[in-house]
Amino acid sequence: MSMDLLGKCPQVKVIDYLLAHPFEEFTKQQIAVGSEISRSTLDNFINIFLKEDIININENSKYVLNKKSKIVKKLDELQEILVQKEIKKQFESFDEKNMEMYSDDELNEIFDENALDVDLNLIEKEIEIKEEYSFNHKNSKMENFDLFTIYSSFNNMELL
Repeated sequence: MSMDLLGKCPQVKVIDYLLAHPFEEFTKQQIAVGSEISRSTLDNFINIFLKEDIININENSKYVLNKKSKIVKKLDELQEILVQKEIKKQFESFDEKNMEMYSDDELNEIFDENALDVDLNLIEKEIEIKEEYSFNHKNSKMENFDLFTIYSSFNNMELL
């Protein structure tokens, strides 16, 4: 959701994915695949996320979103505002006649990327092939990407 506003750079994709799954634990591969970036791209900046306390590593060496981080709290507030706007937009354009009905179990099966029959290695290879960019900090247009800048720009943000 925040990608519409902040762009589709790998860091935003990862933050967007983690905010969408705030109570989950992930391996690096799961984060990369879920964020639709390559593992090597994730490796280029995951230590920055750790250093800035955006994510933590738990006892079983999996990554978790640090929900206590001020940066994460502000990004979550932004995400909530964007979700509310999207809900309003969808509600205004809702047409019940065109809605297909799925059970909760069917929806869970459709959207469960951690299901046993999902081959993360295959998905990761597909992402690497399709990845249109190569993240190189020195040559990146996002050279000055700074989460604190994003944080400070939303620091005075008002909720709906």
